[in-house]
Amino acid sequence: MTWNSGAPARRITIALAASAALIAPVLAFAPTANAVGTADPVMAAGSTRSAVSLTAPTAAPYGAQIALSGVLWRYGTSTKIAGSKVTLQRSLRGKNVWGNVASINTTATGTYKFTVTQTVAYDYRAYYAGNATYTTAVSAVKYPVVMQRVLLDSVATVNYNTGILRATGRVYPATTGKQVYLQRYNPATKAWSNIAAKTTSGNTISVDAKVGGSTGQYRLSVPVTMPYGAGVSAARTLSHYVWRDVFKKPVLAKGGSEDYSWEIFREGPYLVGFADALELGNVWVDLNTAGCTRYENVVGNDAEEPFTFRMLNGTTALRALNVAAGPDPETSGLAFVNGSFGGATKVRLQFTDIGNQDMLFAWMTGRVLCAN
Repeated sequence: MTWNSGAPARRITIALAASAALIAPVLAFAPTANAVGTADPVMAAGSTRSAVSLTAPTAAPYGAQIALSGVLWRYGTSTKIAGSKVTLQRSLRGKNVWGNVASINTTATGTYKFTVTQTVAYDYRAYYAGNATYTTAVSAVKYPVVMQRVLLDSVATVNYNTGILRATGRVYPATTGKQVYLQRYNPATKAWSNIAAKTTSGNTISVDAKVGGSTGQYRLSVPVTMPYGAGVSAARTLSHYVWRDVFKKPVLAKGGSEDYSWEIFREGPYLVGFADALELGNVWVDLNTAGCTRYENVVGNDAEEPFTFRMLNGTTALRALNVAAGPDPETSGLAFVNGSFGGATKVRLQFTDIGNQDMLFAWMTGRVLCAN
């Protein structure tokens, strides 16, 4: 028999090639990198299966630092792999083209942690290249949503007459034409409502809104602007003072001596309180001034003799003055009464006849500066 030629020799050659294929090591390569960095094309020579996890917040504002952490361990066991290099990789959201960000060795308990800054919308994963013992491992992909960062720098009353308030703030990242909403909290419904809007031109924003006198919470809000998530600012509380008619709120109480009457009626744009009483009588009315700081009122005398006007906080007179009669029966005597309530939450307006010829005919109108 000839051993170096013919069919038997060919059969032996094929058998040896098949045996070699059975014992050849499996090769594992790191993923292709993008422009961020170069991914390690390290071969994992080991055969013991490894696993690596990655945890990340679901979302964080633009510019915030977030922690990406995890554990490297022997798959299917509780054995942690210490002192081994784990690489954090990232890809533009949804692109699946990975590049290295940074690498770190695991601790004695197999843990690791990276810190990154939220700017571009990235997917992240952890990559372990393996070693002589362990195989390559790649974590699940995590996407911490980059929320727009919104700052409310100020909210203040800018016009006490019209009730205009202004909120100023900043939005990151900067864009042009982005809609920013000024919102107000409604304690009754426990919800935020849009009360005004403005479009951005860069980072800064200024939004005006017309609001009645009140104390409330305000914030700025921006909707989703792909690829960035929605964002809201921290809330600020504003006591918004606006001038309103002095008699707009219900009268707390009223009274007087002898026969008297007190009525409130509208005369043009003004609410007017009118008091009358018999000779030497007086008329008073109590007003709720909680939330109010100042008053600008006019007191008129329609009688033919003077009366005394007092504004009382309890027994303390905030104002006291005599109001002369008009120069003729067709003309009122007038007195302008302006000042501060000094923290009084209730004041009494009292008109006292100090003559002896006629009845008291007094009236008052004006405005108060209130946050209610």
